[in-house]
Parts: sequence; structure tokens; C-alpha cells
Amino acid sequence: MEFDGSYLHVRTSNVIERNKFGTDDLVLPVAEIASVTIKSPRLMADGHLDVVTCGSGTYRLHFTRRQRSSFVSLHRRLVDAADHDSRCRPTQSRPGGRPAGTPTDADRSRTARANKEPWQLHTVGWFRQDVVGESHHSDQLEKITGPEAAGEKRLMAELRREPRNPHDRDAIRVLINGRLVGYLPREEAPAYQEELKAVESWGRPAQCPARLWWRREQHELMASVSLDLAEPGRIVPLIHAPEDALVVPAGRWFQVCREEEHMDVLVPLLARAYFPGRAFAYARLDLIDRAGPRSVTPIVVVRIDGGVVGELSRQTSARMRGLLEPLRDAQADCYAEAELTGNTLAAEVRVSLTMPEELSADFVQRVEAKRGQS
Repeated sequence: MEFDGSYLHVRTSNVIERNKFGTDDLVLPVAEIASVTIKSPRLMADGHLDVVTCGSGTYRLHFTRRQRSSFVSLHRRLVDAADHDSRCRPTQSRPGGRPAGTPTDADRSRTARANKEPWQLHTVGWFRQDVVGESHHSDQLEKITGPEAAGEKRLMAELRREPRNPHDRDAIRVLINGRLVGYLPREEAPAYQEELKAVESWGRPAQCPARLWWRREQHELMASVSLDLAEPGRIVPLIHAPEDALVVPAGRWFQVCREEEHMDVLVPLLARAYFPGRAFAYARLDLIDRAGPRSVTPIVVVRIDGGVVGELSRQTSARMRGLLEPLRDAQADCYAEAELTGNTLAAEVRVSLTMPEELSADFVQRVEAKRGQS
């Protein structure tokens, strides 16, 4: 469990907690917290910290007598932090006897507006993921396609889990313009559950590009929907890049070297993966000068979540020097998309890079702006 003053981050440690919270990586912004209460442990019972959000979500964190001091300190810090945020946690009793800290409809509306920005799921650049059941939703598709006899549209689709579906608790709805147009195939939906649960825990809808194709035959609509969606384990990053960080545009995949020397970092990362044995993360690229017997060689060290997971080859490091050296001088971090695969015995990392000479003018301007801020 971590608290940085803005977010409460809880990594669940067992299956019961994971099922209860709907994710194994719970992130609660302080701005969303309406009230925090604590109950001390007794001789034969654990204590618990109750966190109530503005959307009426309740999370109970249990702790033992040995952990009492750290949870008391956490409770005090959460209360102090929430007291400085007036968006959803009032400081006085409300009219009509409503106790302070109880969210109203206006509070929930504010929270919904704050959270409505969709989370963009990771894509691959083509519409690889099929959608099924479109024929059962012709009435909704009619409203999206319009009167044209045939055509194709590129739209945005929302993926929404449906755990109360009586036929399949792993069902995942596909919505376009808020209208149900189909589902992910039943045999593929379970693999996407954990990543979509994580997005839900952040209070944001999960979104990806969609292709809608249709034609009408004797007034009957024939339609097909497909999604630009990466494979399971690659649609939500395990480790995010900072919001203002420079991220190298995705390009060719480059293998990271010497991963075997950093299994102490890679194994815990893969243990947290949403999909067994596979994870998508943002890696920081650090340029260092490695002294040799006759010369100094620039090497790009690859870090994920602060830990070293390997380095790029000498040749690739030399090519990336033109981008990373000025950023290092400006004390500005640079990140890249990374994929992790493996288990407790062996693991591999690769990063997706566009070489400096191939970068767009817009990205080069962003690099120059970072240099100008130093």
C-alpha cells in the first residue's frame, strides 16, 4: 500500500481481496474520497480502515495489531489530504440532517464529469479484434449507419464488462455512441477481464477505435464491427509514464540485452501482470557513459518502475544518443513502450522505438521545448 498525497494505491495480496475490489491494483484519487474511518484491532479481531468515495464506493482495508501504527498514520494523512479538497467532501453538516462527508447527487455528478474522459486502450494499428452478435442489434446499428445503402465508418467503441450477465459473467459489451452493437467473442473475453477491471477502478470508460462496415440487401441491414485492440496483456500498461513525460513514438521493436542479470526486478513485475506471463509497460531510457579500457561508450539503460531491467545494444544505444543526450543535459526523462514476457526462470524485454532521424517535426519541437526549460 502506498500514499503519495494525491493517490491511495493498494495492491491486493490474495484472491479474496482481488474479487472484492474488482482489481489487484486499486488506485483511489484523494479528490474522490468522501470519508475515512478507522477501527482499531481487538484481541481476537483485526482492525479495518474504511474509505468511502464520492460515488458511494466503499473499500475496507483490514490490518493487524502489529500494523496499527502505520494504519493510524495513514488514516490521519488521508483525512488531512481530503480536508484540503472541497470538490466532494464538505466540512459542515448538510441541510436536512445529512452528515458531513456523505456524497449528494451533485457530488456524484461532479465526480462523473471529472472521470468521464475515456481511457484509450492500447492499439496495434489494424482492426484485428472481431465483434460478434451484430445481427441481434440491427436497430441500434441502423441509428449509427444512417440511411446510406452501404458504407464504412471509423468510430470509437467503449468496452464494458457485464459481470451480471446471466449467460456469461465474463461478457464484454461493445458500445458505439452509447449504443450496444455486439460483444467480444465468448472464448476471448475472459482474457481481457483483469485489464478492464483496472480501468474501471480508475473510474474511466475503456475505449478503442472501431471499424463499422455495412450494406443493405432488400431493406435488411448486414453489418460488421471490428476493433483496433492489442492482445490481452497489452491493452493497459502495468506501469504508466508520467503525464508530462516525453514518450518516443512507437516504431520497430528492439530487444533489450542482459535481462538475466535483473530477474530480481522482472519477476515481481511479471507477478503483477494482468495477463499471465505477459505485460505492457512504459520504460524509462537513461543514457549513461560507460568507461572502457580505451574509450567511453554511450549505453541506454532501460528502467521500469525505477528498476533496471536491461540495456540496449551498443549499436542501438549509439543511434538513440542524438535524442537522449540533449534530454539528459536538460534533466528531462524519456520513455518508450515496453513488452515483458516470461516467468520466474527467464524473462525478455523489448522496447518500441522510432530512431531520432525518423522523428516527426512535432516531436522534435517538444524535445527542443524540454531543452529550453532547463
